[in-house]
Amino acid sequence: MALWKKWPNQAAMFVKKQKITSKLLLITSLITIFNVAAGVLIYTQNLSVSKAIDSSNEFGDTEREYKALSDTMLRTMLLMINSIENGEDESEVIEKSMKPIPDMLASLTKSFEKMDKKYPAQEGDLEYSNQVKVFQMAYNSLSGFAMDNAELRSDMKSLRIRELISVYTITLSYANEAVEARMNVDQASNEKQLARSVDAANTFIIINVLLLAILPFLMSYSLSQSIKKGLKGIMGRIDAYKNSDFTYDLKVDRYDEFGDIDRMLSEMGHRLRDTIKSTLEVSGTVLSMSNSMGEMVDRNRTASEQVRDQIKVGTVTLLSQYDDASSISAVTEQISASSEEIAASSDYINSDMRQMRQASQEGAQDMEGVVEMVNQTVEQFELVNDSFNRIVQRFGNVTKFLGGIQDLNTQTNLLSLNASIESARAGEHGRGFAVVAEEIRKLSGQTDMFSKNITKELQFIQSDVASSSDRLGSFSQVIATTKDASIAASDMFKGLEQQSSALSEQVGEISTAIAEITSGMTHIVTAVDKLLQTSSDVNGKMDVMSGLSEQQNSVSDQLGALAGELKQSSGILKEKAAVFKV
Repeated sequence: MALWKKWPNQAAMFVKKQKITSKLLLITSLITIFNVAAGVLIYTQNLSVSKAIDSSNEFGDTEREYKALSDTMLRTMLLMINSIENGEDESEVIEKSMKPIPDMLASLTKSFEKMDKKYPAQEGDLEYSNQVKVFQMAYNSLSGFAMDNAELRSDMKSLRIRELISVYTITLSYANEAVEARMNVDQASNEKQLARSVDAANTFIIINVLLLAILPFLMSYSLSQSIKKGLKGIMGRIDAYKNSDFTYDLKVDRYDEFGDIDRMLSEMGHRLRDTIKSTLEVSGTVLSMSNSMGEMVDRNRTASEQVRDQIKVGTVTLLSQYDDASSISAVTEQISASSEEIAASSDYINSDMRQMRQASQEGAQDMEGVVEMVNQTVEQFELVNDSFNRIVQRFGNVTKFLGGIQDLNTQTNLLSLNASIESARAGEHGRGFAVVAEEIRKLSGQTDMFSKNITKELQFIQSDVASSSDRLGSFSQVIATTKDASIAASDMFKGLEQQSSALSEQVGEISTAIAEITSGMTHIVTAVDKLLQTSSDVNGKMDVMSGLSEQQNSVSDQLGALAGELKQSSGILKEKAAVFKV
């Protein structure tokens, strides 16, 4: 009992784990097996009914043969009685009437022997073959009568007539009653058997008609509902991805093609979500770096202005050295302090440039990883498109299977036509069977209509699959746009790295120049007596420092413009990535 309860669950789990094509093949196989089994059983019932009809016909032929023999012997006896009463010689007519009787007796003997085999005598009944002996005795009695009746007296005539009548009443009449009684019983039994065969055939055909109407419909309906449910689950995920929602987490718990597609789409969604998260993080990092770069540019510009101011002060001091030589020492100390401050600012700027260069390298590496993940996403999309193409191909195979079902319906029509022919041969007994055969033909037409409807539904499903493929194509364009933006950001990081390197070199030159200034100030402190002679040289160096300061301001402006562009690009990247819900 436990096994009987457990078996349906195991069967349902087995069907659930099958692919769509396997389910279609299973349904087609079951319908084919059922149609073949129904055809075999209908053919068997036809043979049974045909056999019963043949037996009834054979019984009727034997009965007619028996009655023909009885009528021939009765007619012969009447001819003899007429010859005796009229005193006429009718021996030729009587011999002609009796001539076929031996052959009829031999034929009836064979027929009755067959009847005894088919209908064995019950206890208290006489066998058919024994009744032939009675007819043989009557024939022998009729053959023993003399044909010369012309000289017979009236009392002899009466005696012969009584003897002939006694042959009929005692022999033939008894045989007729026994045979007819036995035949009536056997005929009734044969008719009951025929009726039972016809009723059984009709009952089975009605059951077969109901099953042929219900089973294909239930199987087809169940399969179509399963396909619609699978498409609904997949379309829910596709619509969510189309609306940039990558947090969709409802899974299609199936083991067929729809389950495979949903799992591949889910994996692709996780990868895209990781990619978009990385893009958002990188864009935030770039935005932060651009803000920091702007601050560093402002500090660099401030330091450059301070250097320029100090150079102006140094120039004024050199011009006034002729007027106030005593103030040279204080001026040189002030210039030395300013040079040290400028050197510290240059070192700080150089350190910031190195950090910006390192951050640019890391940003470029991150964007290369983003591009690689986008490429993997494109490959996953190609796999999904291939899966959709395989589904379309398999739906074509299903259409071929439905063509096979329509061929089976045609064979069922031919089988019902053969049943109609057999029922026509049966006559009155097969009239009900003919009605059932007509119903089978109608049912076959309904089954053909169901097959066409299923084909139509499959065409709708193919249209839905094509629509899903188009939606995936539009989503692929979004991924391609993301890929282009990632590549552009990567190129921007590489350009930022190159410009940072150039700026770092320029800041290094500034630091070198400041070191030279500091060294010069030291010599000025230790060699004040040579100040007047070297004032022109110092003035020239001041001009160089002024030029370098202008260059530093120009570089700062370029760096500020680059930081603005980087900030704008990172804002655009973040805005595009923020469209996706992760």
